[in-house]
Amino acid sequence: MPLRRWYEAASTIPGAPGVHGLAVTAKSWREAALDVAAAGGRLVAMWAAEGGSDCPTMHAALAAEPGVLVMHLALGGSHPRYPGLEEIFPAAARMQRAAADMSGVLALGGDPRPWLRHA
Repeated sequence: MPLRRWYEAASTIPGAPGVHGLAVTAKSWREAALDVAAAGGRLVAMWAAEGGSDCPTMHAALAAEPGVLVMHLALGGSHPRYPGLEEIFPAAARMQRAAADMSGVLALGGDPRPWLRHA
């Protein structure tokens, strides 16, 4: 089962039963999302946060039969971008737009319109 490899590579998150954390590359970010979707899993949340060395990090929480997988994708450069997940999980489009508004991190191929109304 392709989904198993992601959970086996992940480490458990202390204090969160059934939740596993996994640092991924841009390529494996999408591969893991595809495997979760193929297994009937769902996207729970997606957000951006400051990582080490002022490097933003994208996070995605995916739920499937083995538990919750929280992926961490460290981004670099002055204009950080990451592979969008809206084709796999349509709900990701809004989360990606919100993350772009709040942190400046853009999804490749995502909807470039702002999500939040900045008055």
